[in-house]
Amino acid sequence: MRRREPSPEFGIYIKELMERRGVTAVDIANLCRVKPTFVYAVLRGECPLPEGRIDAIATLLSLNAADHARFRLEALAVYAPREVREALWKLQGEGGRRKR
Repeated sequence: MRRREPSPEFGIYIKELMERRGVTAVDIANLCRVKPTFVYAVLRGECPLPEGRIDAIATLLSLNAADHARFRLEALAVYAPREVREALWKLQGEGGRRKR
């Protein structure tokens, strides 16, 4: 099994997307066939999104191709060690949403 570190940053990112698109935690829970409490745990960075549902959630959020690819990368990044995630954020540019 892959190692996963908590990622509250992804929770912040997905909340921003949800707010922009008018999608609720219940909408995501219904799509993934999980309880809303699980989705809230994802939003707090305590759990990863189910890998098999990442693309469906991106579609629910009406993401264009570039944003869809970024969403997928961000969702899967929780399986990487913190050092790898930080290197990824650095590559995304200084103007990105994550400054440390």
